Amino acid sequence: MRTMPNIQRQLQNVDPEKTIFMMTFLSELLETPEPLSEDLLSTYKLLIYTVVTNLALRKSQPPQVRPVWTYNRYTDRTQQIIRKPALDGQLLLKVLSHCRDLVLPECASRLVANVAAQTDSMDPQDFDSTILPSLKGIIIRLHEEKDELDFYYKMLFQTRLSNYVDRFVGSEPAQINWSRNPVRCGCAHCRDLNIFLRSPVDHAYRVRASKARRHHLHSQLDAYTDCTHITDRGYAEIMVVTKQGSDFAEKLAAWNKKARSATAALRSLEDWEDTTSSSSQLRELLGVRYTELMTLSTYD
Repeated sequence: MRTMPNIQRQLQNVDPEKTIFMMTFLSELLETPEPLSEDLLSTYKLLIYTVVTNLALRKSQPPQVRPVWTYNRYTDRTQQIIRKPALDGQLLLKVLSHCRDLVLPECASRLVANVAAQTDSMDPQDFDSTILPSLKGIIIRLHEEKDELDFYYKMLFQTRLSNYVDRFVGSEPAQINWSRNPVRCGCAHCRDLNIFLRSPVDHAYRVRASKARRHHLHSQLDAYTDCTHITDRGYAEIMVVTKQGSDFAEKLAAWNKKARSATAALRSLEDWEDTTSSSSQLRELLGVRYTELMTLSTYD
């Protein structure tokens, strides 16, 4: 017991790696076949209170620029740092379960509040491994009537899932500005073309043009823009110019991939639920925000 004050002091400036170590230790301590003595249990309670109070989740880190040796010289390149494993959501659930089972309501509420507060700044890539498994485990505990659905659980679910949608998925990208650099010819045909190129809303341009005029416009577009141009040889020879949005297309594809992943993850929380029931655990936890969060419609 004399060592407890020293341990508590060391845990006051905890980092994410130390959090993982201590959460692993705490989750395994009560898994021993023999019950803990009263002294050890008392020590455990003090320790778990200190750990959950000072819990630290990994923060979001931008890619770092590091010098790389290439071709006998150093160059600055952005390198993706090798990610260490995140805090396992099952560990988080076990420690929370211990707090509940040992009737430590203040400890449980501190853990819930601390995690909820840190979802604003935690690494969004860790949501799937840290946050969602713990939420799913809580729903199972509620189904098994090991816990009561209280204010802290409602706050936990609404805060975590709101941050998950906001920070992991984000808003659907939109092409908001189609303006492009103009061509550098000052002829009348190119002036009309430049009106289209400078427009922030128009992304396609159709104009009837002779072969010579089309050839001139083609050469200008190829020299100064990334627009595509074809000739529609229908009723009349119409030149069709289209602005390219490859960056936007890539962003939209990446967002759709994250949205599909998030939708599947959110639906997995209902594996234990009767989805036809209007009074499921998840519906009660999310309240009026159920539809908004489960359909990723926070930005509609």
